[in-house]
Amino acid sequence: MAQMTVKLTAKQKRYEKILQLISRDFDRRILSDPEFGEGLPERAYIVFQLSIPGAEDPRLLDEVRRFNQWVRELCQPQIDPDHRVVEAVLTLTSPPVSVHPEQPFRRSLSQRMIKELPREFELVPA
Repeated sequence: MAQMTVKLTAKQKRYEKILQLISRDFDRRILSDPEFGEGLPERAYIVFQLSIPGAEDPRLLDEVRRFNQWVRELCQPQIDPDHRVVEAVLTLTSPPVSVHPEQPFRRSLSQRMIKELPREFELVPA
């Protein structure tokens, strides 16, 4: 049986890496703070979303919106109707200003931005 390969665009590859980073962050949070995970329903399907309340750049805000939409579209066909859906919203809790002034963030979503900025997860029933 031939295996079908899907060619990802550069943006999809970047989004995929960001999603992996968010997922690892979430796993670490669950392992380090078991009480946080107690709010998850049994057999819950987690849909990761991103929020940057301090961002003012319209291009960055638009990219966050597109990333969140991409994640929802990616997840939708995999969600079993018997599972409850929970959004794990990762909020970057400070405006996107690099901790390295000589290397400012580009005006787009990046792994570096997510790694460097203070962040917090919130569980939201979808």
